[in-house]
Amino acid sequence: MKYLQELEREYELSEKDRANLMKIGEKLIKYKNDFTKQFVEYLIKRVTNEYTRKEFFENIENVISNWYSMVLSFNIDNDYILKLVHASKMHIKFGISQDAVNIMISFTRRYLHEKMFQNFSNDLERKNLLITFHKIIDLNFDILNRSYLEEKIKEYSLELKFRGLVVKLGEKFSFVMQVVLISILVLLTTIATISVANDLISLSINKSHEFLISSLGSLLILWILSELIRTEIQLIKGGDFRISVFIGVALIAYIRDLLILTLQHNMYEATTIYVLASILILGFIYWIIYKTENLAMTRRKV
Repeated sequence: MKYLQELEREYELSEKDRANLMKIGEKLIKYKNDFTKQFVEYLIKRVTNEYTRKEFFENIENVISNWYSMVLSFNIDNDYILKLVHASKMHIKFGISQDAVNIMISFTRRYLHEKMFQNFSNDLERKNLLITFHKIIDLNFDILNRSYLEEKIKEYSLELKFRGLVVKLGEKFSFVMQVVLISILVLLTTIATISVANDLISLSINKSHEFLISSLGSLLILWILSELIRTEIQLIKGGDFRISVFIGVALIAYIRDLLILTLQHNMYEATTIYVLASILILGFIYWIIYKTENLAMTRRKV
């Protein structure tokens, strides 16, 4: 299965596509019930086993209805992909052939294509919206096809089964560790918030520049922790790993050390010079990496 970033890059999804799909969704979401009804009726004809039919169609209307809403959204993340992968597994479990899946995607494309012509009269606008629409349909078709074939191949390959099991266990363990890490960061952030509050109370009572610097140091720690939490959440959602965040954490730590050193009034000691040099070097590295990461993200969106 392709990575999320690779999918977005290969299908050239951009902010313009996001705006287009929101516009499409506003007009076509009203057809959700009609689409679900026609889709299920169309699908029933292609499932012949009576036991399979009964079990499969118990909750299929909710599944198709949710998928319709998902297609008309631009919330393409790991959860989006996993739902499509799960759908492919259900197709195999209930004996729905790949040809039937292809036919259902074709039905979806024709249905929504017709509704777009009914709701968008301007030719130029409709052309731009259709480009985005076909990108999303093709992306769904790609994921369903690939995951279907991967599951089929696993039925005949012990090596792929074992590899899939190892990857699945590894992903679950990684997710659990990320949850643990976020929980610890939340706890540390709570403690840091209490520390900032205590420093502010001390500052308001004593009105000393030492308490001011101490408060700034505690505030920097709080900022570091909140930034790390945000980064971990983005990673869980399938975002890019941003090295600049961790360089920024190290940079902030040295800035805090410099604030503490100012309390000693010995600005020309070797330690102070070392801290200043570290801030300068880390600041330069941070600037380079930050610019590189933003440039890479811009290129993917174009």
